[in-house]
Amino acid sequence: MTVKARSVAEIARESQHPGEEFVYVIRGRIQLHTEFYEPTLLEEGDSAYYDSSCAHAFVNAGDGEAIVLSVSRDSNGKFGGVTGHLNVELG
Repeated sequence: MTVKARSVAEIARESQHPGEEFVYVIRGRIQLHTEFYEPTLLEEGDSAYYDSSCAHAFVNAGDGEAIVLSVSRDSNGKFGGVTGHLNVELG
């Protein structure tokens, strides 16, 4: 997904859902904001794994485009397994 928000104020609602989440920065850099921890800067090639039941959000922390792969596992089984999002042409 492309991270467009440049500040937390631009995010209408933080994400929060049962399970776990993995995020990997493909391009650019982001700040990962979570309910219980200080914001964490992630650069291209960095990743994070966290409990997605706490509120969380991504903010573009660079000058250019920020693209991440985000993979979630729903502990309630609502989605029947692992879901992920990747909408970028690599090349």
